[in-house]
Amino acid sequence: MPSNYQKIREENIRGYGEWTDHLELLGQLYTDRTHFIFELLQNAEDADATKIRFELFKNKLKVLHDGRHFDEKDVRGLCGVGKGTKTEDLTQIGKFGIGFKSVYAHTSTPEIHSGDEHFKIENYVRPSKIEPRTITDPWTTLFVFPFNSEKILPQDSFRVIEDRLIKLTARTLLFLRNIKEIEYSIENLTDGIYLREEDECGPARHISVIGEKNDQTEDEEWLIFDREVSIKNENVRVEISFLLKKENKDEKEIEQIVKINESPLVVYFPTEKETRLGFLVQGPFRTTPARDNVPKDNEWNSLLIDEISELVRDSLFKVKELQLITLSFLEVLPIRTDDFPEHGMFDPIVKIVQEALLNEELLPTDNGNFVSGEYARLVRGQKLIEILNQNQLNELFHQPPNMLNWLPREITHDRRPDLRHFLANELDVKEITPDIFARAVNNDFLSIQEDEWFIQFYQYLNDQEALWRKPRWHSDSSGILRQKQIIRLSDGSQVTPFKDDGDTPNAFLPPSGPTAFPIVSPVICEDKEAYRFLTDKLRLSEPDIVDEIINFILPRYDLQNGEDCVPEKDHYSDIKTIINAMESVSGNKREKIIQKARGIKFLRAINQSGENLYKEPTKIYLRTTELESYFSDSEEEVWFLQDYNFPDEIGHDVWLDLGVAKLPRRLEIHSAKPRQEDKVCRAKDEKVSDFELDGLGSFLNSIEDNDFEQQKESACLLWGILRDHLSKNSNFFKAKYEWFYYKNKCKKVDSSFLLQLRESRWIPTKDGSLKAPIEISNNDLIDTFSDSEELLIPLGIKFDQNKERLFSEMQSTLGINPKVFECLSSCPEFFKQVNENPKILGDLIKKYDVTSKSPPEKIPTKTLSNQERRKERKSMNYSKAQPKEYQERNRSIRNTKSSIDPRRFLREKYTNTDDRMVCQLCDEEMPFRKRNNKHYFEAKEILPNLPKEDESQYLALCPLCAAKYNEFITLDKGAIIELIENIENAEVNVIPISLGAESKNLRFVESHLIDLKTIIDENKNING
Repeated sequence: MPSNYQKIREENIRGYGEWTDHLELLGQLYTDRTHFIFELLQNAEDADATKIRFELFKNKLKVLHDGRHFDEKDVRGLCGVGKGTKTEDLTQIGKFGIGFKSVYAHTSTPEIHSGDEHFKIENYVRPSKIEPRTITDPWTTLFVFPFNSEKILPQDSFRVIEDRLIKLTARTLLFLRNIKEIEYSIENLTDGIYLREEDECGPARHISVIGEKNDQTEDEEWLIFDREVSIKNENVRVEISFLLKKENKDEKEIEQIVKINESPLVVYFPTEKETRLGFLVQGPFRTTPARDNVPKDNEWNSLLIDEISELVRDSLFKVKELQLITLSFLEVLPIRTDDFPEHGMFDPIVKIVQEALLNEELLPTDNGNFVSGEYARLVRGQKLIEILNQNQLNELFHQPPNMLNWLPREITHDRRPDLRHFLANELDVKEITPDIFARAVNNDFLSIQEDEWFIQFYQYLNDQEALWRKPRWHSDSSGILRQKQIIRLSDGSQVTPFKDDGDTPNAFLPPSGPTAFPIVSPVICEDKEAYRFLTDKLRLSEPDIVDEIINFILPRYDLQNGEDCVPEKDHYSDIKTIINAMESVSGNKREKIIQKARGIKFLRAINQSGENLYKEPTKIYLRTTELESYFSDSEEEVWFLQDYNFPDEIGHDVWLDLGVAKLPRRLEIHSAKPRQEDKVCRAKDEKVSDFELDGLGSFLNSIEDNDFEQQKESACLLWGILRDHLSKNSNFFKAKYEWFYYKNKCKKVDSSFLLQLRESRWIPTKDGSLKAPIEISNNDLIDTFSDSEELLIPLGIKFDQNKERLFSEMQSTLGINPKVFECLSSCPEFFKQVNENPKILGDLIKKYDVTSKSPPEKIPTKTLSNQERRKERKSMNYSKAQPKEYQERNRSIRNTKSSIDPRRFLREKYTNTDDRMVCQLCDEEMPFRKRNNKHYFEAKEILPNLPKEDESQYLALCPLCAAKYNEFITLDKGAIIELIENIENAEVNVIPISLGAESKNLRFVESHLIDLKTIIDENKNING
């Protein structure tokens, strides 16, 4: 029997009023004008329908399902507003509420035919009886929605509903229990069908949803976990669903859980609330009427999330039971914590997942087991897992068996960056890096490993140079394993690769025959990659004569304290072996012998008293007549090499290479203090490396006690020693003074023994007396000393007025016009400069033609009284200098409107007393004067890449030299770098420079060069 439509109509007129315009607002609550389709699906689900069909025509929409027939309660619910629902639950499934009213956006008279009920609805709430329509099997209920709304044209209604039907997916069926099939047809031209199948799958439901539309097939497999929960005394169901996907792995098809890209919150059907979870969550959440938001602060929703969190936690163990916990599954979980703000709606799910993974054995391991985050370990470098299985991992880090375990090696920064970040940063899973592994390795661990393990170990180390290489500087932390017993010997023991010196090997590769040397296990050496590590990387080799010396011969002497404990015959054989080896090997092997031998007392030596002891080579002198005479009155004990009676051609050079000296040694003075005359204003952190000459004090004291002939003989001896030293080391007389002033600086100063030589009376003179060098001139010297000009200046011997004789001798020797030397020697520093930098003399010889009748124009000489003050002032001014500015065009053009005037600066610096301006490069007068009577010249920037403007950055060059400078210096980065180094190291005001194949000198006045050096220093400080 049909419902009493008239009665319902009259009741609704009384309830909602004669006018129903206000009910139009119900149809406008939804931004989606097709929301009613989900209402119809909900009604069919609640009516136990198994299938539903949508038929769309140009002028109407028909909907059929096979559920139970309508009754009066359904009629009243459809014709009411929110009838049959709780007022706070606007989305309760199976109950028509205002959601159905969105259909009135397209129709004004919807029709319903179901069982005995045949009616249409007018004015939203007023049912009236209509003629029945035939409904064919298997359908039981029919909705007809004619497109007769005054608000929208029929073609527009057709278009939006068509779009909605096409956008339906198989997932629409996912959380339904009854409906197994959704069909639609559009104007009998386009068809679509979605099917749902369900199977039990242990603790979960296995759902298959299949869709087909426009000749395209959609097929998905899902796992759904659900539970009944009680919230505020109401029993409701919550569900989560994971997408399953079949993938080929190792030529096998496996099924695993994968992450979905979009995961809207589902309230039976998807809402517009994105969860950012990698799986779907479904529950009876309180939503806005349009389902476009799910209020987070709603108490019901918060309680529902708590229940879902527990469901998610329980599902982790069920997924493990189903053997579906893989890395892919872990990536489904909320591991991108940036997507879930603290105290956000889904924060409880994030936290409960983290807690479970940290404390429960839910993380898959590399060996197929499971481990908790607390005892999981990430690996840096997959090969490390290959040499450390689970047992070895626990042994290495002193843990009980099976406690620690590796996570899969596929978890890398490249392949699974989000998962690795989550494990390392959110779960605080510790990572084992090669460095951590190397630091943990010890002999207890190594001693229980088989030779086969060492083969893998060495193969691994081939690509881990930082673990075994020799440290490159003092604070270099590399080479950890170099100090550990990583070399497995043939007897099964381990040794470090090298002795304490870091170079002498503790083990050798197996030789072809028997040996007493410790050798690496032959089994290990049979592996090609392990052998490559030992030879190419550690550079171990088979033992040879050098190894015999270092490992057997020299250590015998290292155990004694200079006493005679090696039989004479054996000692003679040892020394001969060392000499033969030194003369037959070269390079690194020879150096190894030298470095080892210099610190061992293995050479027999004799002192002035005739006592014999073994001494280090560096404490012994060759026993020559000259040295015996020099040290004859020495107050200190002096040791000479004992005569081994070898042929003259054997051993001499070897003794010197080993450290035996043939000249008195220069000995460092410890805790030397800077002399006042060497100190620099405002210097701090001062340090002096000063020297004394072995035996010099005793030698000088003994000279005055002899007659004049003996004095001459002794002085000649010392003169020859000094000359020989100076020929080998041009800085022989120099000490080094270091200090800090804005940066670390140093300079060469006179050594203590040079001052001693200058001030002591030991030079025999023509008047038959001994004089101190600083008391005499070159004319006072006897002929024996006159041929050693290189000693005159450092010893402080003055040149007298007879320079013509010296110049004449230099002319006859070098073929140079003496006027050249006369011109240059007008500078008091000339001879000192030539002595300190002999290259200047060669450059001058090339520069001046021997036919010159008069000296060329010179760069003005202006000596500074205080260089440090000049540097300080320049540094301060440069810090305030205007930065260069550039703007981008086709080429860089400097925009700086400079306040400096380099031309004026250069004109003042390089115009001499004759009012002639000189080129700094060719040393010639500038080519012509301009109309204002000033010289024409090019102001060429020396170093164009300096960031600030300063006049001292420019050179005064003639046009030809400017062109050469631009071509060969400015355009050549390497030449610029070389020029900077030459400027920094310059001790005189002449800088060598190469212009192609032509060698030239840049000449500076002193103040200009000091300014330029200061600017270079400042830019180094700025750039670090």
